[in-house]
Amino acid sequence: APYATWIAEGWITELPGEVLDYRMIKADILEDAARFRLQEVAFDRWNASQMVSELQDEGLPMIEFAQGPKSFNPAMQALEAAYVSGKLCHGGNPVLTWNATNLVPRRDANLNLAPDRKRSADKIDGMVALLMAIGRASLAVQGQGDLVVSL
Repeated sequence: APYATWIAEGWITELPGEVLDYRMIKADILEDAARFRLQEVAFDRWNASQMVSELQDEGLPMIEFAQGPKSFNPAMQALEAAYVSGKLCHGGNPVLTWNATNLVPRRDANLNLAPDRKRSADKIDGMVALLMAIGRASLAVQGQGDLVVSL
């Protein structure tokens, strides 16, 4: 993956040091919250309790998104429908495109889909984040028309 190019072009942010600085991530989230009208922030609870607590203290509505087929299947169906109908706009984001090419779905016994991190070729974090956002947004627009996804 051409990380240096994506950093230079502003598609991803490089954090300094050898250890992840969660304060910088929190600052970016708060900056986004000030810039956009966030309705909620979906999160995966794995290793997130400190960040979730701090963001709740800042007044952000944090919503857990379970990392399984029950949560992801409706999101994957909505993403596919948006893509097939031409209602998915990602602004030419090369990182998300790369994540999408790496994504391998898994099915449960009821044929519900979820991303399979173990079988995926490389990083899929952007797609997982997109699916979490679509999953939550789909709940908000049920019965109100089509979901149009623009990044």
